[in-house]
Amino acid sequence: AFDTNIVDFGCVLMDSMRRVSVGVTNPSSVPVEYNWSWLLQDGPVGEASVSSVATAARSSIAKGPKPAASQLFDILPIQGLLQPGQKEQVEFTFYAYPGVKATALAACSVVDGPVYQFQLTGESNSMKYDVSPQFFDCGMQPYDKPTERELTVSNTGKVSFDFNIDLSKLSRQGVVEASPLSGKVAAGEKAKIRLKVKAGIPARLMELMLVSIAHFEPVQVQVLVEGTYPVLALNLPRIKYDAFMAALEEAQKSATDEGLAATVTSTLDPTLTATTSTFKATARQSQALAAVPKGPKGPGSVAGQSMASAATGRPGSGAKSQISAVSRASGKSKASAATAASMGAMIAKDKLSQVSMASLLLSMWLLLGGPAVTACVPKSG
Repeated sequence: AFDTNIVDFGCVLMDSMRRVSVGVTNPSSVPVEYNWSWLLQDGPVGEASVSSVATAARSSIAKGPKPAASQLFDILPIQGLLQPGQKEQVEFTFYAYPGVKATALAACSVVDGPVYQFQLTGESNSMKYDVSPQFFDCGMQPYDKPTERELTVSNTGKVSFDFNIDLSKLSRQGVVEASPLSGKVAAGEKAKIRLKVKAGIPARLMELMLVSIAHFEPVQVQVLVEGTYPVLALNLPRIKYDAFMAALEEAQKSATDEGLAATVTSTLDPTLTATTSTFKATARQSQALAAVPKGPKGPGSVAGQSMASAATGRPGSGAKSQISAVSRASGKSKASAATAASMGAMIAKDKLSQVSMASLLLSMWLLLGGPAVTACVPKSG
């Protein structure tokens, strides 16, 4: 007895083969000997029926000679002996000749027993598939939360195939997770693959994953995601009530006063320093002029020296020499003092002309309560 008498290989990839096993059991109490042969669909033993279903792309193959059933199907073992109660597997094989759809009848003849007929069918075709989409733009997403997308693997042909998801090209483990990672897609069916994308860092990432279909080159699927984190920026209008406006006005006035004081100080300090230095130099010259001796008529004085000269018989000679020397020194001192005063006046005039605006700022500073700046010039003799 056989598990089934119909063997359907379905649609098989061209230039490949498929095997199907069928169990056979000897339920009798005596040994059974059997053998296999091919049958025509209408009667005597012969070749199987083979029809071509080639597409336009396979038209040249369809016009060629059609293969015999023995070239498309095979049965192993071709004969055997079963002991009572023994069970074994019979293996049927279909060789997918390009562009054919074949049907064959096989007979299992039991010696001194019945004949069992088997129907075998098979078709060859190419794989057709589609992977979409091949680019995912996840946009801006919270870097620590995953977002889900769906990848579809479609079988648009008649040959089923296996697929596998390869995540080894990712920049970091866990950026993209796929479920399921592998599977099988029957003819005309679709497989949905759920993707979880999580950036993990606040950065823009372009990731690559590979979808392998059977023996074909892997399909590249790109995933773009930009990790972000929440940032809050406020520009709210203030309520302009009386207390707020008074505080604002006071703050603005304080800032203005401080800025004006700094400007006046930085502008006047160099000029006032130079002018004060000039006045001090002039004062020192005047003090030197006023320091000429006016003491009593001692021996060292001019009068004493005149009296000494009279005693020696040279009346007035010593006094005249001393007076002449003092007069010359006094004249030089006065000339030096006058020259210094003239130069100081010229420098002061030039400096004051350069700081006319600074003087105005100084006046404003004084009005605002800044400390007064004065320069004292000593009076001459």
